[in-house]
Amino acid sequence: MLLGWKVEALDVDPHTDRAAWLALRRADVTASDAGALFGVHKYMTPRKLQFEKAYGENRPQNSSMRRGKIMEPAVAEAVYLDMGWRMRKSETYLRARAADPFVRLGATRDYHLHLTREDLLRSPLREQVLALGWDRFEYMDLACECKSVDPHVFEAEWGEHVPKYHIVQAAQQALLGDADGAIVACLMENRSKDLILYAVPRKPEFEAELIERVREFWRRSEAGLEYPPTPEDNAEMAMFFPEADTAQVVDLSDDPIWIERAKERQRLKGEIKKLDARIDAIEVMFKDMMRGASRAILPGWSISWRTNTAGKRTFLCDPAKPKRESRKR
Repeated sequence: MLLGWKVEALDVDPHTDRAAWLALRRADVTASDAGALFGVHKYMTPRKLQFEKAYGENRPQNSSMRRGKIMEPAVAEAVYLDMGWRMRKSETYLRARAADPFVRLGATRDYHLHLTREDLLRSPLREQVLALGWDRFEYMDLACECKSVDPHVFEAEWGEHVPKYHIVQAAQQALLGDADGAIVACLMENRSKDLILYAVPRKPEFEAELIERVREFWRRSEAGLEYPPTPEDNAEMAMFFPEADTAQVVDLSDDPIWIERAKERQRLKGEIKKLDARIDAIEVMFKDMMRGASRAILPGWSISWRTNTAGKRTFLCDPAKPKRESRKR
């Protein structure tokens, strides 16, 4: 481990003292955001992360965040009902530091578990446990990250593998908690509330890469070196620069690349309009055939038009994934 590596467990409750919790997070790259440094986060980018560390988090609670908070205890209860495993709620914020001042990581774990080899081998995780070599251990201390997932999202983003940014999150929690590994417990928000478990191992090479990327993030941030914007940042640019100075003008005339980019943008917008119109024409034919049906059968394809938890019907038409074996007991 790094010279001077130390992890503190700080008592703070994000529900009762959110301001103190956010202040701690602002000084660290936390597990929930670390995936941005690998370019795999669904919502966060390095540029946006720099902005939040500089000015503080300003994320209003959306419906997904609210649902996650409500459902987290339900995921723990599902683990107990299906597996007989009583998870212990984590009540602390973990903060890692080292002799290098740019090594600054944090994590708020959901739960943790202490399981025996027999617990794991009798569970739906058996194949993963054997593949990872976890059966070598008599006991394992594991961080547990709880997720509740809409069936449409599960079908599109999960399946056999946890989304990468959740893997990074669970792995960082295991690192800071000095756990033997982590489990991601995913509760499907379908009628039967299916529970799917995933094992996330400790990998020294990944942890070294994580620490290096965190070090580079803080080095760049404190030197005033912005990460270049990504396409995912486009919707956030007004947040980065909220005010327009009417007296300020940027002259792009000397660089011909901006003429080419303006032309390319105009051409692409025309192509998108045509493509969107054709996609709408195809989708409306599917919907007219399906009408009140939630699914359609077409060999090699997964087609659905379901009502989501917000009461809105969502149409999906994707190549069918290979069928997976159920991990539910």
